Amino acid sequence: MAFHINGITDSETRRSFIGGSDARTIMGSDEGALMQLWREKRGEVEPEDLSGNLIVQLGTATEDGTDSNATPVTLSRTCSDVSSIP
Repeated sequence: MAFHINGITDSETRRSFIGGSDARTIMGSDEGALMQLWREKRGEVEPEDLSGNLIVQLGTATEDGTDSNATPVTLSRTCSDVSSIP
């Protein structure tokens, strides 16, 4: 399953940032998974195709409806919101 955003494939887009799953791999203790992630981010290997994975399908389905309605929250906004709580 390849998604295209302005002519850029999903795999090219994913190489440009660290997602939640990537962070878990980086902070974990599985050296093999870390090396695989490093190679994927450098474009040396293609990431594993997880489009058939039910969890990935559910995540994709729920993300699609929220992207356009998402409101960015900045750290300063979050801190001011928390400080105003009685």
